[in-house]
Amino acid sequence: MGRVVSQGSAAWITHFLPEEEQMNIEQHEQTMNALKRIEYKLENLKMEFKATGNPRKHTMDELLSIVDIVKVNMRGKING
Repeated sequence: MGRVVSQGSAAWITHFLPEEEQMNIEQHEQTMNALKRIEYKLENLKMEFKATGNPRKHTMDELLSIVDIVKVNMRGKING
């Protein structure tokens, strides 16, 4: 199994995973495309909530920040 490194309250598996547990190019593309769709939907919800004065706009800000963190952590995570 891969080495686990603690970062704050979360544990992240480093790039020392066995080859069969690493992400291939197709999986990486699918994941990045899914993140783009999620980000797009969150942006639309954020704009709608902002226009109506709904406090959930702040929740959308937080979720968009989390998506950004995942996108950054996805860089360089492909094998193949």
